[in-house]
Amino acid sequence: MSRQFNFLLLVFYMIPGKIKKLHLILLIFFHLLHHRYSSQLLN
Repeated sequence: MSRQFNFLLLVFYMIPGKIKKLHLILLIFFHLLHHRYSSQLLN
């Protein structure tokens, strides 16, 4: 998970500033999605 997350950050840093805000929103969305998915696995 951590290695994949660092890879995502690396990809997002290469994105131009114009759409970086959009990708920040996507990053937060995927983080929430992962959290929900992992909590479902625990339950």
